[in-house]
Amino acid sequence: MKYTKKKNNTKLYLFLLPLIVVLLVMVAYPFFSNILYSFTDYSLIKPEKQFIFLDNYIKILGDNEFLSIFKNTIIWTVGNMVLIIIIGLTVGLLLDSDIKGKIILQSVILIPWVIPQIVTGYTWKWMMASDYGILNSILLKLGIIDGNFSWFRDGKMAMLAVILANVWRSFPLMAVMIYAKKRTMPKEWTEAAVIDGASTFQVFRYIVLEYVKPVLISTSILIFLWCYNAFGIIYAITEGGPLGATETFPVFIQKKAFGQFDFGFTSAMSILMMLSMLILYMMIKMLFKRRKNSGEV
Repeated sequence: MKYTKKKNNTKLYLFLLPLIVVLLVMVAYPFFSNILYSFTDYSLIKPEKQFIFLDNYIKILGDNEFLSIFKNTIIWTVGNMVLIIIIGLTVGLLLDSDIKGKIILQSVILIPWVIPQIVTGYTWKWMMASDYGILNSILLKLGIIDGNFSWFRDGKMAMLAVILANVWRSFPLMAVMIYAKKRTMPKEWTEAAVIDGASTFQVFRYIVLEYVKPVLISTSILIFLWCYNAFGIIYAITEGGPLGATETFPVFIQKKAFGQFDFGFTSAMSILMMLSMLILYMMIKMLFKRRKNSGEV
């Protein structure tokens, strides 16, 4: 019996061996190589790389540019999360309502999500062009903007532009997840609440929202991780401009690494980016856990 069990375990490990090799080559090796490079002055311009220990980290943390990039990344991530949660929750509940055109909405809701980021970025960039963009043309006819308006001249408007583009692409995931969870909620709960005199807001706040909250939280955490690491849409629309106003960690690292070939510096920057993301992730998890223990979640 023991021999058979040991033999089955050996077969299992043999089946897993190709996956383990792929993970080691594609994930573990680049990750640990990146850590090693962060302690060197590795650059394609220089023939040799030297071990400089913490010099890259000291240089990054002592530069105001790091704080600016960190601030841009936080604004980008928080802005996306707030809008995606609000719009995704609203649309997800509408998908389970009796509104007209619900079938059409259910059919097209995932189209933005399946479009690649780079395609979404260039599409929105053309739509927002000051001279031929269809979005600017509509806003101009409605009298919301004037003929001199540009999304990409001012840093705040540029950040708003890239956030809107990413929200349009990302909110369908939240909507579908909320819709799927809401569909499993017994209708008797809301009917009983209405009979007992609960208002529409009370039904939403204490029944519907509480029921979909686990999915809302887990999807929000995924969106946080994806937005913090997002690159394609920002790079396609603004490339981090104007004057670095939309330059987040991924955009800066790509430009520094493949524009100036300074791999040692950007390796250290990517490690700091990962650490900051992990710290924020743990803070969010602790916040949700504390509220759950206190009965708020």
